[in-house]
Order: sequence, then structure tokens, then C-alpha cells
Amino acid sequence: MTCKYNNSETNPDLPQHLAAAGRTEPADVYWGEETGDEMCMAIIGLIVPKN
Repeated sequence: MTCKYNNSETNPDLPQHLAAAGRTEPADVYWGEETGDEMCMAIIGLIVPKN
């Protein structure tokens, strides 16, 4: 799994998202469970059959 977040000025969708968040400049994003937080996480399970 790969997650890529572009919170820089090179993101063409940034102005729209900043306006929706009530911000004028990008901010650092940290892991968390809120809407504006980074939420990329994977849980992988593996079952190994017995021989």
C-alpha cells in the first residue's frame, strides 16, 4: 500500500480544500482520526496452513 499526500502549492486542488477548511495556507498534517488528519493505515492478516 502506498499513500501520497500533496499538501504543497503544486497541488492544483489545494485552494479549494483550503477554502473549505477556512485556511489560507497549507499546514503540516499528522496522524489522527479527525477529518483534516492523515488517516492512511492498513491492517494485513495472513493465514498459514499447517502441513
